[in-house]
Amino acid sequence: MNLRRTNRLLLLALALAVALGGFVGCSDDSPSAPQPQPVPPPGGAAGAAFNITVTATPDQLQAGGASPSTIRVSVRRADNGQPPPNGTTAALTTTLGDLQTPGSGTQNLLLSLLNGNAQVLLYPGSSLGGAVIRVQLQNSTGQSNLLIGEAAVFFLSAVTPNTGGQAGGEVVELSGGGIEEPVRVTIGGSPAQIISVATDRIRVRTPPSLGQVPTGTTLPVNVQATVRLNSVDEATDNLANGFVYLPASNPPGGVQQPQVFSVTPASGPNQGGTQVTIRGTGFQSPVQVFFGGGTSPNNFTGVEATILSVTGSELVVRTPSATGIGQSNGNSTVNILIRNLGTGFAGISTSAFTYGSQVIITSVAPNQIPYNSRELVTLFGQGFSAPVAVTLAGLAADIISVTGTEILVKPAIPVITGCMDVTGPTRVVNINDGNFGEGPDFIYRAFAPTIFGVSPPSGPGAVSSARTISGSAFEDPVRVLFGEAAAGVTAISPISISVTTPLFSNFDEEACDDDGDGQQGMRFVNTSVDVMVINLLTECEDTVTGGYTFTPSDLSCRGDAGPPPPPPPPATPECSDGLDNDGDGFVDHATINPFNPDPECAGPNDNDEST
Repeated sequence: MNLRRTNRLLLLALALAVALGGFVGCSDDSPSAPQPQPVPPPGGAAGAAFNITVTATPDQLQAGGASPSTIRVSVRRADNGQPPPNGTTAALTTTLGDLQTPGSGTQNLLLSLLNGNAQVLLYPGSSLGGAVIRVQLQNSTGQSNLLIGEAAVFFLSAVTPNTGGQAGGEVVELSGGGIEEPVRVTIGGSPAQIISVATDRIRVRTPPSLGQVPTGTTLPVNVQATVRLNSVDEATDNLANGFVYLPASNPPGGVQQPQVFSVTPASGPNQGGTQVTIRGTGFQSPVQVFFGGGTSPNNFTGVEATILSVTGSELVVRTPSATGIGQSNGNSTVNILIRNLGTGFAGISTSAFTYGSQVIITSVAPNQIPYNSRELVTLFGQGFSAPVAVTLAGLAADIISVTGTEILVKPAIPVITGCMDVTGPTRVVNINDGNFGEGPDFIYRAFAPTIFGVSPPSGPGAVSSARTISGSAFEDPVRVLFGEAAAGVTAISPISISVTTPLFSNFDEEACDDDGDGQQGMRFVNTSVDVMVINLLTECEDTVTGGYTFTPSDLSCRGDAGPPPPPPPPATPECSDGLDNDGDGFVDHATINPFNPDPECAGPNDNDEST
């Protein structure tokens, strides 16, 4: 390079340094004007991520029930764990039930967060299934699941004791099933004081009789109970003449005249042995009780019962045989005579007890259950006589207790095939006398599993990932399929299944040409598969099409490689390119430009006009 060329380069470098120094100085002396800052949206900066926790307590409700579940929501920023600003609103939705008030029909609302928290009540409504409670704030979501099962059938079966004084104030117990607060009880049309409430009984204090009960008479009255009071699922049952008001007292110094108000149970087998409770007034020990016939104590013929206990208002006896001492009371209704031996006074209750009565099943509660629950079932009717055999839909039940009007049993667990309910009549057989009866159908429900979704809904195919399947009616054992491959089941509850995903490599593919050379390759892409849950005992199943997406680990464009590009054409030397490359006013070698050649070109192939 010659001296002239070197000087030109030095001058150019000096000019550039001066220009840059001036620019820097200007920047230091004149700062830019302040720029307005964007106002963050509620909850933080736009696109902020949140951790949203949703809990339901309790997580199971009875359809038609009046008791709600409390839904609690907690929201925290994912980056710093802080709650969003007070007043931030989040959207809450549910797939089943009523929000805030029963029967409202509201299934979505906006929650105003305070310190990142909020809560709302969810009432079950009448639909069965799993409620998915979902909360969303900006692009973040959280959810919880709640199972809404069948409502218990409400019924009354008995009042114990079923007699009391006309002044009231006595504690009695109403037994039954499907009882749920709030409740109301009336006795003879007057409200009773509620003492305690359980699912199978209500304890109350009797009100006074609406009228006087003259000595020597009684006043049978109806007993009525209403449960889930003032709700859309309010239910009422009534026991006709379920309670008997007694006179205030017998005349002072008067003779105790036996009177019978009730006999429980009112039937039993011909061979006797049934324990019977006789309630009334005027009983005095020692006492005799006879089962037989006659219109007065003088012409009464019958068989004497065994006395088990005596009070002034209650006798407990064991029935004699219907054919004892030559009697022929078998398969017939008889009178009962009670005689106070100390005074000789007696009383007769006509048509009070039936031997070998027809077995009649009037109702069953509950009349359907999940096939594997084994919850207790009560059969109501008459003519029951232990020992008995009971079948529900053709399957023998375990006997818990027997009276003449009620049988308490524990159902069997049927074999479910084809996801079909097992249905059939109820049947009671009195083993000793062979009497039997059939009643309403009983149903073992084969609840089919229902899938709501998989969380998270996607993941790598190259490794097993822990995932949760939410839904309803899940029960062990189950098989879970992702596509055609089985997932590992690690935990199961009625509303969720914890699994590990199977390995997956059968990805869909798409054409690609990443280097733009016209040669196409192939790339693996995200691939969705169906998710299926199968109950291995019932064969019930549910499938969510495309319920999970596997992501490939290799996203390269495989095979995208065409033939090598041709080499670039050789560069034209500076001394032959027709240009004044060094800016000295001379162009190329003399053989190329004989009129104004550059003297610094040693030849036409010289690639530097400056040397």
